[in-house]
Amino acid sequence: MEAFIFVLVLNINPLFDDFKYIGHFKSCDIAMQWVKDNHPKVPKEARCLFEEYIYLPEGYRKRVVDIHDACKLRRDCNDS
Repeated sequence: MEAFIFVLVLNINPLFDDFKYIGHFKSCDIAMQWVKDNHPKVPKEARCLFEEYIYLPEGYRKRVVDIHDACKLRRDCNDS
């Protein structure tokens, strides 16, 4: 089983330091591609951090973001 140890946090309001937890990813490359695909036009600051070096509040619910196919990550899958 692969580990999801990279945590993505996103701040869509650059005037405030208000990062929101997005989820756990297999790699920072996949996490940043997720940001590009899901928030393409929103001004943002994203950080991908190694899980053991950040504070996650007690009781948070871990959200694993797993993208199985590379075409799904790029959103160019051919349905045929």
